[in-house]
Amino acid sequence: MNRTASKGKQFAAGLRNSGWILLLGLLLGAVGRWSAYHAPFLAELASGIPLWILLGCLVSLGSRSSWRAGCNVFLLLGGMVCASYFTTELMSAPQSWKFLAGWGAAAVFSPVPGFFVWYARGGSLQAWILRLGVLAFQTLAMLAASGGARLLDVLLIAATAAVLLWDKAVERRPL
Repeated sequence: MNRTASKGKQFAAGLRNSGWILLLGLLLGAVGRWSAYHAPFLAELASGIPLWILLGCLVSLGSRSSWRAGCNVFLLLGGMVCASYFTTELMSAPQSWKFLAGWGAAAVFSPVPGFFVWYARGGSLQAWILRLGVLAFQTLAMLAASGGARLLDVLLIAATAAVLLWDKAVERRPL
């Protein structure tokens, strides 16, 4: 009986966490789209691929399972795309369909990297390959999207490396 109640509490906590992640994606998408017209520095940060890869890694590594990691990353990016679209409509601003299509495709396919990034924990060869793959993709995306290295993007890539290596830097002591 206790095991069933515990599973029910875990399921409810997982749904609550996923709801918070969706809310974060909605909030960041709305702020990012609003800032495109009112705060250019925030717009550069919010619309940049390295930030969303960093957030996706945080969400994925913080999830309880690989399947939940994929779902949570989808909720984050899907919420961002939806909020971006509706914010642009509410502001009666011109809609960039290229932007929407690109980020929409990223959101649709985001569960796949979200699932695999969850396995970047630990010290196995597989985990190291996944970490290097994430950082290489993030660097290539930065170079392709912005046409060169920008300080903000380099800092975000360094933050992603720190997140991916966090379990290696922190010594875990049994209580």
